[in-house]
Amino acid sequence: MTEFVSDLTSPPDTVDEVHSLLECMWEAEPLVSAGVRMRFETALIELATNVVQHADRGNGVAWTVRIASSETSLTAEIVDSNPSEGFTPSVRRSMPPDLAEEGRGLALVHLLVDSATFDATEHGGVWRIRLSRAMSAEG
Repeated sequence: MTEFVSDLTSPPDTVDEVHSLLECMWEAEPLVSAGVRMRFETALIELATNVVQHADRGNGVAWTVRIASSETSLTAEIVDSNPSEGFTPSVRRSMPPDLAEEGRGLALVHLLVDSATFDATEHGGVWRIRLSRAMSAEG
């Protein structure tokens, strides 16, 4: 198993640090297909963007990103330091209506990975995603 972890604080850290972490993963795991990389990276960056934009309530947010690769799957976990205060992400797996101004990010994450979960704790939010390294017939 290959694993990379980064402890971040926003500001000043941004999703650029997550891109750098993913570059390290792809260097260490060159046999992960381009399609799987794209799906996993897009989902993870979307979650990281949500943490940077929504978990910071004016005092910044500390967050940890952990990505791992096994022979069969890629996994990621993002843990942020701000309690979620009643936030429950939608379990909707489809995109919102065309004119909706929000709601695409988490729906996109659910469409890209095999599983996506969110746990609210008294210490902050915990996001987890998993994607099989084997491409399905759909893509």
